[in-house]
Amino acid sequence: MKLCKDCEYFSHSHVANFCKSPQNGVSLIDGSPTVMWAQANRSGTSGKHCGEDAIFWVEKTVKNPWYKFWK
Repeated sequence: MKLCKDCEYFSHSHVANFCKSPQNGVSLIDGSPTVMWAQANRSGTSGKHCGEDAIFWVEKTVKNPWYKFWK
């Protein structure tokens, strides 16, 4: 199962969970991807949505794995 928390575009704050997928569209203010509520993007309540199949989902890359300090 593909979960939003494991997606590259997922962003968590103390207030809510957001999706920053490029498929959401582009902000006309700064050119960055439009930020949407993650649940709205997955459930289909927005125009373009990821859906249950997680079609916009990209696996999160680990930038600094904890075991790298041994090398």
